[in-house]
Amino acid sequence: MAQPGLTQALSISAFGIVLLAFDTLVLGQIVDLFVYYAGTWTLTNSYMKEAMAQILVFGTWFYAIIFIMAWLFMAYPVIFIIKRHRYMDVEGTNQQEEMMMGGMG
Repeated sequence: MAQPGLTQALSISAFGIVLLAFDTLVLGQIVDLFVYYAGTWTLTNSYMKEAMAQILVFGTWFYAIIFIMAWLFMAYPVIFIIKRHRYMDVEGTNQQEEMMMGGMG
């Protein structure tokens, strides 16, 4: 039995994973080149050295965010199924209580 909305959840998940693959393959190269070239610069100003060290953390955060978003996109259909099952149980319980109390009919 197909669950309504599951196809949409799977489509969103697939689109998100493709988008993250694109980000990693295309934007990842740009981030890697930026980190590589920024790491090779010789800076004499102490303020610029500190600022560059903080900017280089961007490369780590970029991949960390991509990784977290990938897990969320993969987990979205599973979360959808669990929530849908929980709501179906609650809806079934309410209908059964109404039928027992004579509310439906």
